Amino acid sequence: MIEIVNSKKQKGDSRGRSYIRSKNMDISRRKRAEETLQEREQQMSAVLDNATIHIWAFDGERYPYLSKEWYRYTGQDPALPRTIER
Repeated sequence: MIEIVNSKKQKGDSRGRSYIRSKNMDISRRKRAEETLQEREQQMSAVLDNATIHIWAFDGERYPYLSKEWYRYTGQDPALPRTIER
């Protein structure tokens, strides 16, 4: 399947004539790449969430990822903000 994005703009020239300018772009490769990335993220989350060790990621300001085992071990509430202040 080919996915197409189409953008149309109505324009006018110096003689007062109007025309429609259309641009089509095949975004199939981008869509496939997005789907592949999403599948891999789901696979990675499944592995990390089922690991029996504590796993976390820290970016200097917050924890973008804390594993289920981390929450189980520490007793922290997953609903709380994952910042350094907590």
